[in-house]
Amino acid sequence: MIPPGGQVSFGEISKKTGLDEPLVRRLLRHAMAMRILKEPEPGLVAHTKISKFLTTPYINAWVSLGAQDGWPASARMVDAMQKWPSSEEPNETGFCLANNTEKSIYEVLSADPMRAMRFASSMKSFDHFPGYAIAEVPKLYDWGSLGNVLIADVGGSKGHVAIELAKSFGDVKLLVQDMEMVVEGAESDVPDQLKGRIKFMAHGLFDPQAVQADVYFFRMIFHNWADKYALRILKAQIPALRPGAKILIQDAIMSEPGHIPLWRERDMRAVDMNMGCFFNGRERYLHEWKALLAAADERFVLQRVIEPERSLLAILEVVWDVSGSGEPSRTT
Repeated sequence: MIPPGGQVSFGEISKKTGLDEPLVRRLLRHAMAMRILKEPEPGLVAHTKISKFLTTPYINAWVSLGAQDGWPASARMVDAMQKWPSSEEPNETGFCLANNTEKSIYEVLSADPMRAMRFASSMKSFDHFPGYAIAEVPKLYDWGSLGNVLIADVGGSKGHVAIELAKSFGDVKLLVQDMEMVVEGAESDVPDQLKGRIKFMAHGLFDPQAVQADVYFFRMIFHNWADKYALRILKAQIPALRPGAKILIQDAIMSEPGHIPLWRERDMRAVDMNMGCFFNGRERYLHEWKALLAAADERFVLQRVIEPERSLLAILEVVWDVSGSGEPSRTT
C-alpha cells in the first residue's frame, strides 16, 4: 500500500481500506509517535526503517502471532496457573483458556493450516536473536572434532540445521527426524551436492529411538516441554544409545538475576514466559538441567556446558555411560 521509497496520502489509504480518513489519520499518527511510519509532508505517509522492516513476511507473521495469539495467551497465563496448579500438561495453559479449548497448541495448529503457517513463518524471526540463527549453529560447537559420525537431528524439522552442518563439515552424515507431515518431501530442499549425506525419517519425540547414531542433537526442543515430558524424550533415546554416544542439547540456561547483561536476561525471561503461556514449557537453570538428566538415567552424564558470550543459547554436551561424572566444565 505504501511503496518503498515513496509516499501515499491519508485519503488514498482511506479509500483502499474502507476506513474513514480521520480514523486512518488517528491510527497512523499514533504509530508515527513510535517511529512506525512517518509524515514527511502534511497529509502524506511514508515508511521508516521500522515500518519497512515490519513488511518482511516472517516479521509480519511474528507481529501477527504476538498480537493474535501471544498477548491473549499471556493475559490468561495466571488464570491457567490458578485453574491448574503445578500443571505440566500442554493443554492446560493460558493459550488454551484464551482459545476456549481443551486441546494443546500443537493440536490447534495442526487443525488450522493458516494459523500453523503463520506460527511456522514467525519462527524465522528468531534469527534476529543473538545465537538463534541457524547459520550460527556450526560456529557454536566444535563439530569438526567429531570426525566421521552420524548425527541424528531429533525434531529437526525440514533439515535446515542439517544442511548448514553438512555444508561446513564434510565428514558428518545427518539423519533428520520429525513427524511424518513435517519431513514429507523435505529431501527436495537439500542441495544436490549434499543429498547423499542428509536423510530424513518420520519419528515422534516420544517414540523409542531406533537409530544408533554417534550424536543426537536437540535444538530448542526441551524448552517446549515440562519435566514430565522432557524426561520421556530423554528416556526414549536409551534403547539406541551405545557407550560414549553424545546427546547435544542446544537450549537456554537461565541465569540468576544480575549475573548477565540486562538485555540478555530480559530476552531470556521473555522467552521463558512465552514457553509457559503457550506450552507449559520453560527455560531451565543449570541445576535443573542436571536434575532432569539424573532423573532420566544416571548414565546421562553432563560433560561440558558451552555458553557463547553473545548467544542466548548454550550447548549441553551429555555423554552416555561415562564413569565418574564430576562437575561439568563451562566454556564461553
